[in-house]
This record gives sequence, C-alpha cells and structure tokens, in this order.
Amino acid sequence: MCIIVPGYNNNDKFRLENNLNSLFTQNYTNYFVVILDDASTDKSNEVFANYLNFYDINPHRYVYLRN
Repeated sequence: MCIIVPGYNNNDKFRLENNLNSLFTQNYTNYFVVILDDASTDKSNEVFANYLNFYDINPHRYVYLRN
C-alpha cells in the first residue's frame, strides 16, 4: 500500500507531525509513504528529517519529495 501525504506548509498546525505520529503507531507495516512538498516555507523537510533520525526509520519506506 502506498500512502501519499501532501506536505505544503503542514507544520503551521502540526499536521505533518500528526500524520507521521499516526503512521508510526500503526500495527500494520506493509506500506510505503511518499510526502509531497510543493516548496513549503515552514521547514517541513526538517521536521521529516528529525523524525527519520529520532525514530530510526527505514528511509526506503519513507520518501520526501520537494519541488
């Protein structure tokens, strides 16, 4: 299953954090996540990088694409 998360200025209301927290707490593990960022100005890419480092996530299952 592929989960696509829109990432344009999500950090204003902590939506990106909420989405990622929801994904990380799932029991189901057969998924692939693509976060699409259309040049947001809220440093969503830094939020995502921090999650990858903090939770020791497999980077092959999570992709952050920025335009």
